[in-house]
Amino acid sequence: MTEQQDGTLIPASFSARAYIGLLDSFLARAQEFRGAERALRRVPSQQEEARTSAALEYLAAKVFASLAWPVVPSLAEGVWEWLGGSGHPVREQVWSFLPTGTTCRRPDEWFGPAL
Repeated sequence: MTEQQDGTLIPASFSARAYIGLLDSFLARAQEFRGAERALRRVPSQQEEARTSAALEYLAAKVFASLAWPVVPSLAEGVWEWLGGSGHPVREQVWSFLPTGTTCRRPDEWFGPAL
């Protein structure tokens, strides 16, 4: 998806509408993931999987903040700050999870309750 979004930002093929459409699609998929993982988080024997699921949600928020920054910087910076970042979101060549010990709010405080 990152390559698709890059293609919509270069001057020769700039399309804010296409870029926002890709961001919207990304958010829809993240919400679907969150809804699918909801039941897992309630199973005591699946707590390791539940932690991985939560880490993936935080990673999705980090990716969103970085990709949204060129078109909605105030929203992206708000998400970035919520994730414990400072300054503006930083786009990574290879996405990494939040560093151990990062303090941020729970996903439902930003994204709302799971479906």
